[in-house]
Amino acid sequence: MDFFSVCNMLYKFCRRPTVAILYKGETLKRLLDQRWTGHSATVSVILKSFDDLSTLLREITCNRAFRADLHIEATGLWMSMFEPSFKFIAEMVHKILAYPDPPNKMSQSEDMDLLTGLQLIHSACTCLESIRTETEFQAILAHCDSVTKRPSKRKRSQNTAFADYVVEEISTHVDTNDETELRRIYFSCIDSVCGEMKNRFGKNNCELMEALNDLDPVQATFLDVSKVKPLLDLTKTPALDSEFKVARNFLKTQMQVSSPPDGEK
Repeated sequence: MDFFSVCNMLYKFCRRPTVAILYKGETLKRLLDQRWTGHSATVSVILKSFDDLSTLLREITCNRAFRADLHIEATGLWMSMFEPSFKFIAEMVHKILAYPDPPNKMSQSEDMDLLTGLQLIHSACTCLESIRTETEFQAILAHCDSVTKRPSKRKRSQNTAFADYVVEEISTHVDTNDETELRRIYFSCIDSVCGEMKNRFGKNNCELMEALNDLDPVQATFLDVSKVKPLLDLTKTPALDSEFKVARNFLKTQMQVSSPPDGEK
């Protein structure tokens, strides 16, 4: 099952006039492939309106008054939503994408500088790595188990052959093979997101941002040759400590002359 393809199909399905009249949940978001925030918004709405979507699809599936194509599409989407993996992936994506969200919002502030932005992203990556555990995986799995049970179309009765037996352990909805696959998806997804974040905003980029920050005269490490060395390495410029000390002293003196104390003209 392609999870986001199902999400996109749900969005298009609920926009149909005959369907939109019946739908009582929150309006689904359009999936923006080029932005991870679009994926986050889409999944968030689906989780909030999961029961409403389920009710809508089941109503159309069971009502023969709807057109055949609508009935067939609703049936397919309803079955996809109750696949063991669908709710799990929705919860997983929502949890993972929640960590890059604060850096993303804060980086849009006019007061945000590149170095702080990179540090925030690094912090988000660290938080993501902290949930890469079996405990976190089992927590999501347990939360989804009661939801992913597809409603039965017939009434179930207890097998009388087992009347004299006692069940010592409750079996979960997700079988061993399903759980193994979901575990693989969970860990590989976190690895992929962290790997991409480190590749784009890794140690080398942080060092360059710190070097740029040290070109700011207000910094205590202004023109510290050991701090700006990553920038010098880019242009293969020799790092001469004496030159930087002279430049730092000269520039600070000039700035003091051009900026008289408060109250003086």
